[in-house]
Amino acid sequence: MNERFSWTTGLGRWGGVALQVHLLFYLFAIVVFGVEWHYLQQPGRLFGTAVATVGVVFFLAIFHEIAHAWAAVNLGGHIRHLIVTPWGGPSRMVLPAHPRAQLLVYFAGPLFHLFLFGIGALLLVATGHNRLLELVNPLAPLPLRPGQIDISLIQIATWVNFQMLVVNLIPASPFDGSRILRGILQSHDPLVPQLRVETLVMASGLASGIVLFALAWALRDVNEGPIQPTWLILVTGGILLMFVARHEFHQWFAHHHTDFSMLDELMNHDLPDDDFQDSGFGDDDAESLADWMIDQLPGSELAERSVAIEEERRVDRILEKLHRHGLGGLNDDERSFLNRISQQYRRRREMNR
Repeated sequence: MNERFSWTTGLGRWGGVALQVHLLFYLFAIVVFGVEWHYLQQPGRLFGTAVATVGVVFFLAIFHEIAHAWAAVNLGGHIRHLIVTPWGGPSRMVLPAHPRAQLLVYFAGPLFHLFLFGIGALLLVATGHNRLLELVNPLAPLPLRPGQIDISLIQIATWVNFQMLVVNLIPASPFDGSRILRGILQSHDPLVPQLRVETLVMASGLASGIVLFALAWALRDVNEGPIQPTWLILVTGGILLMFVARHEFHQWFAHHHTDFSMLDELMNHDLPDDDFQDSGFGDDDAESLADWMIDQLPGSELAERSVAIEEERRVDRILEKLHRHGLGGLNDDERSFLNRISQQYRRRREMNR
């Protein structure tokens, strides 16, 4: 493993950008090969489908991240490192300063898959090779047929593009859907407290996990596809989504130098029915949900005050650096932060008039 990038291996620099492959991609490949070994053994062509599927996912994941990078560069940001995972990757890039431009960067990856899926599906359905349902069914991956390798690769690529599109639109970390949710909230109101944004993203991840649990119960008798039982896959996915949602929120809280041990009481507390009746769920949707969850934190006022103090200290450091070295002495992160803070101050002045 490369020591500089945790849980990744390097594939060199391409166009000046470091390309990294995350450990999760290798684990994904092992699972795919294991599935074919166990379920799809066929004399003379063992692992053919696995090789094709892993290869297609690898290249689509790279181009997924390139789509994000292309959007970022053309909107005022730049790319640092491309990191490949089975769904795309947590690549490191400097985003453009404007929240709406950031939202376009987040949408670039899913739109790339939607475009390729549309082309592939149109071609395959129009020529009679597949029905649309065969190209979108997540429980029935398409095999590689030696006699029709070209068509088989198009079928596999079309099926994979749809799965990557759906997965990346899940509003939960680590998928693009969580970043899209952040972008929507911040572009709608640049003054929305970051604590509220992160709380909503966590709530969305927890809700996504609950949806998978509900699907597991509804499909408990369905055993379709090479990996069975279906309900176990959905339950495992739901557990992972809920775990990652909590973990990412805790990481954000820790990054802002706040004691988040108090979150355990919220996350593990069994709420009585009355709390849900009075919480306002469904009235103002996202905003009431965030308010309710934040109100449950005993130190929520301290948390927001801590974030505000930290931002003020960072502003002071940046202004001092600006005074000494001028605007050219600021990096992209500092310019983006200063631009966001100045927009907040401007909005507050307008609201107080």
